[in-house]
Amino acid sequence: VGSSLLCVSSSAVELFDVLEGTPEPGGTWTDPQGIAHGLLFNPAVDTPGEYIYTVNGAAPCPSAQAVVTMNVVNEPDPGGNGSLLLCESDAAEDLFGRLEGSPDEGGTWSGPSASADGFFDPATMLPGEYTYLLDAPEPCADASSNVVVTVSIPPDAGMDGSGALCTTSDALDLFTLLMGIPEAGGSWTAPGGAPHTSLFNPAQDAAGVYTYTVAGAACPQDQSTVD
Repeated sequence: VGSSLLCVSSSAVELFDVLEGTPEPGGTWTDPQGIAHGLLFNPAVDTPGEYIYTVNGAAPCPSAQAVVTMNVVNEPDPGGNGSLLLCESDAAEDLFGRLEGSPDEGGTWSGPSASADGFFDPATMLPGEYTYLLDAPEPCADASSNVVVTVSIPPDAGMDGSGALCTTSDALDLFTLLMGIPEAGGSWTAPGGAPHTSLFNPAQDAAGVYTYTVAGAACPQDQSTVD
């Protein structure tokens, strides 16, 4: 008689070593279905349950049997690593939904900011690597996966501005007429919507509203105008 508890990922063990007492070697094994079985129990492929060890007796002694119970515990599945890109103005999002595969529920999250419910709020929490941990029953090892969170700052195209020029004035950089603190690197369009450079030449360019657009990564674009 004996018993053993293994993780599904554990190495194969010899059933004979699970027997208690001082059993005689040379016997035979049968699995829980009564089918002949080898000396090794592989938790990844063999059926848990009772394995019977039989030593044939020499007449007039009967055969002798002992039973070992093999138990197998499955490893927790934390899923695969994932990533999340949010705008600072976005609503909070569930990190669990960003894990790859089919992760088991019931784990805990840790990272640059505390997240008891597993949600990430880009307005109040720090970006970085958030770890999902599943506690495993013995003898399996705990398992974890990560979600790398990146937060994008909304673009700033500044505030609307205006200017008045004489037709003989020098060309003017439209960017200098924007109010606020606009980001550089955006694009301009003319009053008809056609692409335009940042320079306005009063001798050639049409008067009207010129639009400045700054694209955002994960955030909506921002626009301002110069009249």
